Amino acid sequence: MTASVLVVDDNPGVVDLLCGQLRSAGYRCLAASDGPAALALAAAGPLDLVVLDRVLPGIDGLEVCRRLRSDPRTARIPILMLSGCADEVDRIVGLEVGADDYVTKPFAVRELLARVGALLRRTRSPTLSCWGRACSSWTRTRAGPAWAGGP
Repeated sequence: MTASVLVVDDNPGVVDLLCGQLRSAGYRCLAASDGPAALALAAAGPLDLVVLDRVLPGIDGLEVCRRLRSDPRTARIPILMLSGCADEVDRIVGLEVGADDYVTKPFAVRELLARVGALLRRTRSPTLSCWGRACSSWTRTRAGPAWAGGP
């Protein structure tokens, strides 16, 4: 099954570059240029990963990330934050609100594709993900796998 990646960035050049590279790597790419459109596409699903710019019109990337994490339909979708905000505090805040990874602009396309692949491999592992189904014995948390029936 081909993984679906939502690229959210208000710069059409970045969207074109990323979607072109993702398609060349075998992924299905959807695009949004603002926060509200990103949330609508994510809710319509199914998505396997979101590449999310931090600075967006309408609703910023941090708030989009928070909302994706708080919605049960989208809470398990991996989020790779992509941003020109490169300070340590910016990266930490991005990770603390729910991003699984954070890449700063300018970025190396090959590295970003490698990170996309790594996130998808990790979240598609049967012990870490329920693959869109209700989890039985394992649940995925932000901290990693946790036994649902244990302490």
